[in-house]
Amino acid sequence: MTTTENNPAQERLRTARTVWLCAARAEGPPLVRATWFVFLEGVWWIGAAAGGTLVRLLERRPRATLALDGPEPLVAEGDARLRRTGFPARVRESFLAKYGWDPAIPARPGERRVLLEIAVRDWVPASLAK
Repeated sequence: MTTTENNPAQERLRTARTVWLCAARAEGPPLVRATWFVFLEGVWWIGAAAGGTLVRLLERRPRATLALDGPEPLVAEGDARLRRTGFPARVRESFLAKYGWDPAIPARPGERRVLLEIAVRDWVPASLAK
């Protein structure tokens, strides 16, 4: 994907509020969740509860598909890495600027947080990313 400021795809990645995140289950249909995100330098960043189903699935099989819907959908495939500590300051600042929310702060007492770092492996279909 080109990174020029005038690229409509880059603008959507910057301003869209939610992304559909899909993770494979061992059996049955994939798990699909709408979630907040920031996209920085080819990486999707998503905050999640450490004990959630999505996190457990990505621990077992770290491949993910992400989609922005709409008249010109953007779909990416990527490899997930779970960060349990050391959340990058620029990522936390980006979440605060976009949502007024820090992904490192637990939503409930005793909850542990992780940061999903999903590097884009491919854009699907490839023609959308050009």
